[in-house]
Amino acid sequence: MVLTTTSIALALLALSVPAASRKISIKNSCSATIFPAYTGGGGAVTLKDGSQAPTGWSLPKGQTTDLTVPDLCKCSILIMME
Repeated sequence: MVLTTTSIALALLALSVPAASRKISIKNSCSATIFPAYTGGGGAVTLKDGSQAPTGWSLPKGQTTDLTVPDLCKCSILIMME
């Protein structure tokens, strides 16, 4: 997966639209492990099971992580590769 400025901008734009919460899926379509992370405040980012998401984690190729971001959360998502 190639992250472009446009796709990153759209992801950040989605975080600024008012809503009760936002569901975000991060899928690794790259050939190697990626390392997603988020930073910000305004509420807890949670995983699909309702537990609080770590601020950074590894995501092997082909895997997906689903996050729920609360309203008023001012978060940025960053994805790094090996």
